[in-house]
Amino acid sequence: MKRAVSLFLLLAILLSLLVGCKEKYPKIESTDEEARVVATLSVGDWEYELKYELYRALFLTYKSEVDGGDPTVWYGDEKEKYIKEISEIIFGRAAEIFAVFELARRIGVDPYSKDIEKKIEQMIEVSVEGGVYDNKEFAGFGGDYDEYLDSLASLYHNYSTSVLLLRQELLRAELDRHYIGAITPEEIASGSLSSGAIKYDREIIRSFYDSEDCARVLITYVQDNTGSGAEARAESIRLEALEAAEGGEGEVRALFIDRGSPTAAGELIKGVLVAEHSLSYDYTELAEAALLLEVGGVSEVVKTYSASDGVRYQIIYRAEKTNEFFDECYTEIVRSYLYDAVGGMIKLVEDELKASVTLTQAGEEIIHSEIKM
Repeated sequence: MKRAVSLFLLLAILLSLLVGCKEKYPKIESTDEEARVVATLSVGDWEYELKYELYRALFLTYKSEVDGGDPTVWYGDEKEKYIKEISEIIFGRAAEIFAVFELARRIGVDPYSKDIEKKIEQMIEVSVEGGVYDNKEFAGFGGDYDEYLDSLASLYHNYSTSVLLLRQELLRAELDRHYIGAITPEEIASGSLSSGAIKYDREIIRSFYDSEDCARVLITYVQDNTGSGAEARAESIRLEALEAAEGGEGEVRALFIDRGSPTAAGELIKGVLVAEHSLSYDYTELAEAALLLEVGGVSEVVKTYSASDGVRYQIIYRAEKTNEFFDECYTEIVRSYLYDAVGGMIKLVEDELKASVTLTQAGEEIIHSEIKM
C-alpha cells in the first residue's frame, strides 16, 4: 500500500513538473475572429488556409508601402485599386510561407513534429528571457512574457502568427539541411561535392558565376528612422554615386562606406554576389534591380522592408565579376549558388500557390479600413 501511495505521489509530482514546464510560456489561443479562414491556397491535393490573423498582420505590415501613409485610400473612391495592390503583396507573402511548408512536406519533414514543437518552445523561451539560440543572441524581455506578447502586437502579430513564422524559419532550415547540407569552408576548400541533395563542383560554380543569373554588387543603404529624411539622404548618395562611378569601383566603394550605413561597410570591401532567388522574399526587388543593372551602373533608390530590418533605402552599384573575386570569395559564391537553387524551388511552388488563391466568404467581407490590432 505504501509503495502504491509513493508511486502515486511520484507520478503526481512528475505530472506537476511537466505541466509547470508546459505552462511556463503558455500558448495564447486565437479568437474566433482571428481564426477565420479568409482564403485558401492549394497545390496538388494539398490545401493551405490563410487565416484572418495572418492576413491582418501582412496588411498592417505592408499597408504603408501601398497607401503612402494616407489611411483614407481604404475607404475612398479608388479603394478597390489599393485593395488589389495590397492583396497581391499579402497573397504573395502567404504563398511564400506555405511554399516552404509544402517543400518540407515533400522531403518528409512534419511541420508539427515533436522536434519542431520543442524548438519553437526553446525559441520563445530565449526570446522572452534572452540568451543564445542557433548562434544568434537575443536580448529578451527579462522573462516578462506579457512584454514579449506586447512586442509581437507592436509588429502586428499575435501568438499564432508569430509561431507560424517561427515554424517557417525552422522548416526553411530543414530544406537547407536537405538540399544544401553543410556549407563548411573545409568542405568547399577541399573541392568536394555538397553534402546535400544539390551537387556542385568548381566548374558548375564557375559557370554560374560567369552567367547572367548573378551579379556582383556593392550595396549601401540608409535606415529609415521616423523624421530622419532617410529617403532624401539616400537619393543624395545615389546622385553622388553616379559621379563616383565614372572613376570606377574604388571611388563608389569609398563613397558608400563614408555615406551609407556603418553596418553595410563590411560587405563593401569586396562586394557580394546576388542571384534572382538568393535573397529572402522581402528583398526580391533588390535582387531584380541588381540584375537589371549594367556593369558600372548605379540603381535608383530601392525601398525595402522586412520585419527584422525595418525600412531601408538601398543603393546598388554593379561591379565587374573578376577572377580575383571568384578565387577570394569562392565560399560566398557557392552559398549564393545553393541558396539561389533552393530559392528557385520555393518560387516555383509559391507561384502555383499564388495562382490558386480562393477567397472565402469571410475574405470577401473584409473591410480594409477597419483592420487593426
